[in-house]
Amino acid sequence: MYILIQWWGGVPARIIRKRFSDEIINKLLKIQWWQYNPELFEGIEIAKIEDAIVELERRIYYGVEKYECEKYCFIHKENKVQHLNFNGEIIEERIV
Repeated sequence: MYILIQWWGGVPARIIRKRFSDEIINKLLKIQWWQYNPELFEGIEIAKIEDAIVELERRIYYGVEKYECEKYCFIHKENKVQHLNFNGEIIEERIV
């Protein structure tokens, strides 16, 4: 998360402050770091975020593969459970 919020049950969240500058937030959003294997971060000191972004951009530029994980989608209308891959294609479907 890139901002810190204040939140109590039933009360809308209020932004307290941003964790990073708008420039850093935009760079993180642009590289879409969450789409890559966690190994992308090996040896990177995240505490130095500017340096970390430069290294992440370099690794992505040189061809790090995107991470493909499995996800689940629950279809309640027809009592079905569908097991989807990262692209949303059905791998398995079961009646529950």
